[in-house]
Amino acid sequence: MKETNEDKYLEDIGIVKIQEIDSQTKNKMVIKFAKMLVATFEHQNFNYGKITKCLLGTRMYIADFKKNLGSASYFYKNRCIYIDKDADLNELDEYIIHEFIHCVQDIRIDRDYNRIGLCTISEFKIHGLALNEAAVQYITSRMLNKSLEEINYRVVILKTRSKEYYPLLSNLIEQIVYLYGEDIIVESTINGSYNFQEQYIGICSEKDFNKMELNIDKILDIRNKLSQGVDYDKQIEKIVSQYLITQDIILNSYFNRTFSKLKSLQDVELYKSKLEGIKDFIGYDDEYKKFNIYKEEKLKLLRNKMLNIMKADSINMPKIISKNKIFELFKYIRSLFMKKEY
Repeated sequence: MKETNEDKYLEDIGIVKIQEIDSQTKNKMVIKFAKMLVATFEHQNFNYGKITKCLLGTRMYIADFKKNLGSASYFYKNRCIYIDKDADLNELDEYIIHEFIHCVQDIRIDRDYNRIGLCTISEFKIHGLALNEAAVQYITSRMLNKSLEEINYRVVILKTRSKEYYPLLSNLIEQIVYLYGEDIIVESTINGSYNFQEQYIGICSEKDFNKMELNIDKILDIRNKLSQGVDYDKQIEKIVSQYLITQDIILNSYFNRTFSKLKSLQDVELYKSKLEGIKDFIGYDDEYKKFNIYKEEKLKLLRNKMLNIMKADSINMPKIISKNKIFELFKYIRSLFMKKEY
């Protein structure tokens, strides 16, 4: 094969092309991937034919990976997928699945503006790269039926489905999925739509979304310096610090904005349920007490909010109302706040 400029670039980053993958092997891989994606998220109604057409139209090569690059890489510039010579092509590992998803995501709008899932690439700027990586790894882990697992990342204890591959980013996307819902995030990640972004902005604000997106990108930027040998311990400390900052941004923006929109007792109950449930997803160290303090403050405000809703509702109540009904209502409200807090 004649060496191209892309080949030379790939060699510089440690990928040496060997040969193109034969059509029979490629077909098996593509069909297996498409079936896995569609079956895992069957209610999304992903277009099986469109997915297979995209991947079958993509050139795939066996390559020698000289550096620690996993077992696969989708090269955006020439829209080719490179798979390490030692990878088992009969078994789709998480690296191959991850890079196949990137290929499916690739939407070329024009020369100066393209969209890959949750990441936007313009002539002068790339933003949402880390958020997209986290979402793609979430989808990959779900396709492989990986469960949440508690790990220690230096001083931080957190839960992730991906302890080897972007564990901190994978934890943050779990928090986002819990708060905003899996369906809209998966749909936006695969189709490159702005539905998740618009939902986030609708619940919080554009400023909140941009701040969240930027801070998640910062984690990836710091992480990339690790592979460059830049003061490893110092960079790890920065990653942990940035992770906790980003976590606070995600939680505070959601719970502050939604609190002001509570209009009914049902709204309050749902809000309290999410406020309590998020504890199963947040990361913490020995000194991280911010969310517990924040949660207690919000619960106090929530009690007052509920009383105000009751007062407003009482104005519209019929003048003749059963004492038992009033008693039951107060019992219900009291029960919401008498559960043991963590």
